[in-house]
Amino acid sequence: MKINFRRLFFLLLISILIAGCSSKFEKEQRKTQQKITQETAVAVQAQIDSILKIIVENLKNSEDINSTNLLKLQLKFAAVSAIILYNLDSKIEKIVPQNFDAPKNKIIFDKKNPRNISLQISEFQNGKYFTLQIPIFDENKNLSSIISVFILSENFFKVIEQEYCFPLPYSLLITNQKGKIIYDKNIEKIGKNFIESENPKQHSTLKNLYIKMLENNASYEIFSFPIRGKKLITKQFTWNTINILKTKLWICLIRNLNNKPSKDNNVTYLLSSLRGYSIRDTLIDTIIEKDWEKTEDILKEIYQLNSEIYSVQLADKSGKIVSGLPSGNSIIGYSFKMQKNPEFDSAMKKVLSNGTEKFLVTSLLEGSYGKFSIVPIKFQEEIIGALFSIEEAKKE
Repeated sequence: MKINFRRLFFLLLISILIAGCSSKFEKEQRKTQQKITQETAVAVQAQIDSILKIIVENLKNSEDINSTNLLKLQLKFAAVSAIILYNLDSKIEKIVPQNFDAPKNKIIFDKKNPRNISLQISEFQNGKYFTLQIPIFDENKNLSSIISVFILSENFFKVIEQEYCFPLPYSLLITNQKGKIIYDKNIEKIGKNFIESENPKQHSTLKNLYIKMLENNASYEIFSFPIRGKKLITKQFTWNTINILKTKLWICLIRNLNNKPSKDNNVTYLLSSLRGYSIRDTLIDTIIEKDWEKTEDILKEIYQLNSEIYSVQLADKSGKIVSGLPSGNSIIGYSFKMQKNPEFDSAMKKVLSNGTEKFLVTSLLEGSYGKFSIVPIKFQEEIIGALFSIEEAKKE
């Protein structure tokens, strides 16, 4: 069989070009996600360094394990739950508070380098914790015991996720070099292996991603996962690494990407959809009743009629965005009162105060630019919210 190398090279070149092709809009959004990933990684590093400093300064021997030092830690970090002194057989010698339901599993410490403070994951019936472990030495400088500070992972890292990711459509994932999850918004995943998934079909994809994460300290990848039958969901992962006590952590932000259909609708039809739905009793009733689940069903109708748009979202009368589709392109929870997007904030404020429609092109919090069409929703002459769409746009 004769191989046509010229044709083979041509097909390979085309496939590379297609695979590497992404719009300027998508590149700008990815750039923003990478920037926030780096900022989040710095914040995680600073948060752990800060608690470590307090621990090292105050917990030097068994006498330091007391309610006063626990309170001192809790005043700064509410996620701290307990301080436990273990002997080298993993038996508890001292515990504060005494009613803390301590794990029965063996503690893990670095026997080869016993002087190292270490970071470990513990999971048991009353929560998912990570622990910071401090070695204690006797007068002959031999390792005699281990102090473990138990910190509730969800509470410790959620603060950072709220500050750096909210209201952007990202979720925070923190994993160590072995792939064990230290933090995930879904607390059931904390302590599990990164490659584990409810859907076994995702294992190979996650394994490929994990390998790429091990090979690169900071990068991004886009993967599609099967969820139901042949249906796929596409996610964009960005990550940075930090080093804590000789333990490498991967700080990842994950975003669901919407699979965009071909653009065959027009702006006139989109605007008429917004205006038409803004006066429908079905939408008005759900806003009055604050039934945001039903509201999402209505937004789904609008989006299906105008599926080429970036998103359709709903703000209540206070200006808080309470619903949006696709969720990966929506900033649910954001309000113009947060003052993070001056042009959008000003436009939304005017729509809700004056009841006039507003149209503008401005930056998106998640990067790049969008064309906004904002329509007021009225009930008996009272403005009770605003419906708006976003289309991809270039800077004017």
